[in-house]
Amino acid sequence: MLNTDRLIVPTLDELNALPEAEVQDLFHRELLRSPHAETMEQWLELGRTILDTEDRPYLACQIGRFIASAEANNAHFDKADLAIRRSEEIASAHNLINLIAECKNTRGIVAGQRGNYAEAVVQFEQGLEVVNDEMAPAVTASLLTNLGLALDHLGQSSRAIEQHLSSIAIRERLGNHRGLASSYFNLGELYARRGDYDVAYEYYLRARDLQEQLDDVNSVARTFSSIAFVLAHTGEAEEALRYQQDAENLAANVPDARLHGVLMMMRGSILKTIGRVKESTEQLHACVAFARENGLQEMEVHTAVNIAKEHSTRGQNDEAVETFEYALGRTKDMGLRWLEAIVSKDLAGMYCQIGSPERAPDLLLQALHIFRANRSFDDYLSTLIDLANVYKTLHATADAFDALAVWAVEFRAESSRQLVDRINDIRRLHRHERTALEAESIAARNQELTVAMERQRELVRRLEEVNAEKDEFMTIAAHDLKNPLGLVKSMLQTMIKHADTLPREDLVDLCTDMYASIERMQSLVHTFLDMSRSADDPSRLRLSDINVGAIILRTASRYVQSAEKKHITLVLPDYAEITAHADPAALEEIIDNLVSNAIKFCDAGDTITLTVQLSDGVVCTHVRDTGPGLSDVDKRKLFTKYGQLSPKPTGGESSSGLGLYLSLRLAERMGGTITCESQPGSGCDFRVCLPEGHHT
Repeated sequence: MLNTDRLIVPTLDELNALPEAEVQDLFHRELLRSPHAETMEQWLELGRTILDTEDRPYLACQIGRFIASAEANNAHFDKADLAIRRSEEIASAHNLINLIAECKNTRGIVAGQRGNYAEAVVQFEQGLEVVNDEMAPAVTASLLTNLGLALDHLGQSSRAIEQHLSSIAIRERLGNHRGLASSYFNLGELYARRGDYDVAYEYYLRARDLQEQLDDVNSVARTFSSIAFVLAHTGEAEEALRYQQDAENLAANVPDARLHGVLMMMRGSILKTIGRVKESTEQLHACVAFARENGLQEMEVHTAVNIAKEHSTRGQNDEAVETFEYALGRTKDMGLRWLEAIVSKDLAGMYCQIGSPERAPDLLLQALHIFRANRSFDDYLSTLIDLANVYKTLHATADAFDALAVWAVEFRAESSRQLVDRINDIRRLHRHERTALEAESIAARNQELTVAMERQRELVRRLEEVNAEKDEFMTIAAHDLKNPLGLVKSMLQTMIKHADTLPREDLVDLCTDMYASIERMQSLVHTFLDMSRSADDPSRLRLSDINVGAIILRTASRYVQSAEKKHITLVLPDYAEITAHADPAALEEIIDNLVSNAIKFCDAGDTITLTVQLSDGVVCTHVRDTGPGLSDVDKRKLFTKYGQLSPKPTGGESSSGLGLYLSLRLAERMGGTITCESQPGSGCDFRVCLPEGHHT
C-alpha cells in the first residue's frame, strides 16, 4: 500500500504498481497543484527516471510535461526545455497525436514564461496543425486560449480576441464550465490591459458566475480583485475597495500563500490607481515581506521591481537603485537566473538614468549570457542594442561596434537555428500527418467496405421481402379480381345474346352493374399499387402543412350517396382550418379507407360521424360509427396484412383485408398513429393523429 504521508516520496516500484491515471494525478499534485518545497526535488528526480525509462510512454509524456511546467515555474528554463523535448520525442515515436499537440502547448507556455512570445505563438500554432476541435476539442481549446494570451503580449490584441472567442465556442459546446470561466477571465484581463474597462467588467462577471457555480473560491477571490482593479480605473474608488475586501475575506480561510500574495499586489495597484500612493507603497513592501516569508520567490522579486519602478517614476532615484539592487541580490540568492537577467537589464537602465553608465556594461553582459543560455532571442538582441548604446555613451566606439557586430552575427545564427528547428518540426509534423492519414485511410476503407457489405445485405433482404410481397400480391389480386371479372363477362354475354330484345332499362342496369364491378377491380389494383409503393419507397411521401378540414370534407363527401343508399347517416365535420404536417394524398387515402370501411360494416339506421380536433400539437381525426363493434380477437387482427374480421360487409361489399394495414403504414411514415376503440355492439372509434403544422 502506498504511504499517504505527502512528505514521504514513494519508490519507483510503488508507483509502477499503481494505475497510470493515479500516478499522473500524484505528479500533477506534487509538482504543480500544491507542491511541497521539502519534497519537490525528489518528485522531479523520480519523474525524470520515469521519463528516461519510457516503459509507459503515455504516462512518461504527461510527467515530462509536468516536469517542464514545474521547472519553468522556478525559472529553470534549460531543465524545462530538456523535459518537454524528451516528452515530445516519446510522443512522436509512439505516434501519440494528442500528446504531440499537448507537448507543443507546454513548449509554448514555457517559451512565454521566459518572455519569448514569438516562439510561443509558433509552438501553439504548430499544435493546432496537429489536432482540431473534432479529434481533440479540449486540447484545441487550450491551445487557442494560450495562443490568444501570447498574441496579446505581442500587442496583437485583435487576433488574440479571435482565438479566445474560438476557444469559448468549443468549451461552450463541451459544457466545460471550468474552462469557460478561465477563458472569460483571460478575456477580461485582455480588455483591462487595453483600457476597455466596461467590456473587461462584463467578462469578469461571466467568469465570476461560473466560478461561484463551481465553488472555486480561489478563482472567485482572484476575479473579485480584478473587478476591483477595473472599478478603480473607472473612478469608483469605494466600490473597488469593497470588492477587494470581499476578495480578501473569501481568501481568508484558503491555505494558498500565492493567492494571498497576488491579492496583496492587487491591493497595492488599486491604492495607487485611486491616488493613495503612500499606502500603495506600504502595501507592496508588505507583499515583498510576505512573499519572502512564504517562499514565493518570483513574486518577491517582481513586487520589488515594481516598487523600484515606482520610485523611479517619482524621481526617487536612490530608493529605486537600492530596491533594484535588493531584487538582483535576491535573484542570485535564489538561483532565479531568468529573473536575474531581467533585473540586471532594468538596473543597468537605472544606472544610465542617474548618470552612472560605467556600472551598466557588466550587468548587461551578465544578462546577455543568461538570455542566450535560455534561448530568449528577442531579449538577447534588445540587450545587445542596450550594450552598444552604453558603450557609445562611454565613448567606447570600438566596443560599441563590437557589440553591434556580435548582434548581427548572433541574429543571423539564431535565425538559422530557428529556421532549422522549424524545418525539423515541420518535417516531423508531416511525417506524423502522413502516418496518421495512412492509418485513417485504411480505417476509412475498412469502414466503407463494412458499410457497403451491410448495405448490400440489407438490400438483398429487402429485395427478398419485396419479391415475396409481390408474389403474395399477385395471388391475392388474381383471387379478388376473378369474381368481378366473371360477373362482367356474364353480363356482357347476356347483352350480346339479347341485344335485339333487351329493354333499355335492363340494359342500363347491366351497364351500371358492370361499371360498379370495374370500379371495384380498379380499387383493388390501386390498393395493391399503393401497398407496393408504401413498402418500396417511403420517401415518395411529400410532407407539408395541409388543411386537414378541407381534405376530410372533400374525401368524405364522395361517400354521401353510398351512405344514403344503405340508409346510413353520414355526419361531416364543420369546416375548420386546422393544419397538420402530412402528405395530402396519403391522408386522403387513409380517410377514404376508414369511411368506406364504416359504410361497409354499418347497417340501415346506423350513423357515421367525422370530427377533427387540435390538442397539444396533435391533429386528431375521428371516424366513429354505431355499427356492430369489434371483439378482442378482432381488435388484435386490426391493421394486420390481409386480416379478415368476424363482422361481414352488410351490403355484400368485397374486402381485400389490406386497407387498414396500408393506412397504418402511411400514418406512421408521416409521424402519426391510427388507433381504434371498440366494444361488441357499441360501434368503433378510429382515430388518426398527425403532427400539427408548423404554421397554424
